Order: sequence, then structure tokens, then C-alpha cells
Amino acid sequence: MDSINRLENYLRTNFPELNLEPPLFYHSAVGIRFEIGVPYRGIEHPSYFQTVKMRSIMLFEQIFKAVDEICIVVHTYDSLHGFEVMNEGINVLPTFIRNKNIVDHVDCAELEREYDEEGKLQGISYQSCLWCRRDEIDYKRILIAIGYQDFPSFKQPYISDRVYFINPRSHVIYHLYDDRGLDIVSNHPFSIRSLYQKYNNWILDYDRERIENIFKGF
Repeated sequence: MDSINRLENYLRTNFPELNLEPPLFYHSAVGIRFEIGVPYRGIEHPSYFQTVKMRSIMLFEQIFKAVDEICIVVHTYDSLHGFEVMNEGINVLPTFIRNKNIVDHVDCAELEREYDEEGKLQGISYQSCLWCRRDEIDYKRILIAIGYQDFPSFKQPYISDRVYFINPRSHVIYHLYDDRGLDIVSNHPFSIRSLYQKYNNWILDYDRERIENIFKGF
């Protein structure tokens, strides 16, 4: 459990009031919500998923450099109902680990059990965690698969788990929640100010006023 203990200590020290759960942007005092899929859910456009891929990867690579250590956190829900199990998608860890020498470094712990009104177990949530270098995981395929999570009928690899990437050096957390958008949060505006400036036109207009207030004076 070394990886999970390290994660918990890190979050307790640097993000004491933040829970890793969606919507991450609204749970953090400092963050940016980017629009990733444009036009909104415009899946009929041939370039839609190419835009999702381009924006999500470009922002990821602005935050995580090849030499950076990262922490990848995966929240998985295992349902006891057959239909839901069939639609869970690909397991992130260890499927997308490039360096097979670190597969044994993945830690997993139970988060929560869900019961119905009659007290019958419906499913269990788990948290998996891995500390590694950026290029030891196939982050591009992970991001592409998250973009397809709501479209299993497209016959593309997809991920339904919640996946969080943490840069412990810059204290930035990246969460691509689906093809529509991406939350990037930090514990200080300075850490993500360059993203705010460089990719300002990608900011979700619905939250623009709140985001602009965060960066006033920085």
C-alpha cells in the first residue's frame, strides 16, 4: 500500500480540502475548466474526436514533461449487475503501462460499498494508484479512450473509470472527465497561469467569469 499511502500523504499536505471526485473544478479554489469537444457533442462532425484528442493531449503535455514523475489515480466501480459489468470498458492499470517492470508497483484499495434499500450489495468502488514517469504509461491511448467512454457502440477502446493525473512537482491535477471537457486544478494560480493565458480561447464560457476572477492579480 506504499503508493496509496504516499498519495494520501501528498493530498493531505498539498490539497487538504480537496476530494478526488467530479466535478473537480467546482471542488477546488483554483482551477480551469476547458472545453475539449467542439462543437458540443458534435459527433457527426468528422473532426470532432480529432479535436478531443488534440486538445486533451496538448494540455496534458503542457503539464507533464517526459522527465516528470506523475501519480495516476484510477477510481473503478465494479457492479454486481451483469449489464453494467459488460459496459465497464478497459481496465486502465495495468493495460496502459508501458514499462512492465513497474506493474507490481500498482496499489489498489477498496473505497466504498454501495447497497440498495434492502441492504443488498450492488457494487464496490476501488482506488488504484501508480507513481511513475510520464512515458512509462501510454497516456495518449488513455486520453483517447476516455474520450470514447460515452460511445461504446463506436467500437473504439473506451474507459469508463475516473482517471486523475497528478504532477507532484508543480501541484497540478488533471482530470479529463469525458469528451466534453477537462478540469485542471492546482493549489496556487501561478502553477496553471500559463495554461490560462495560452489556451484562454479553450476555456468553457459557462465558467469563464469564475476562472477570470481566480487569475486576477496573477
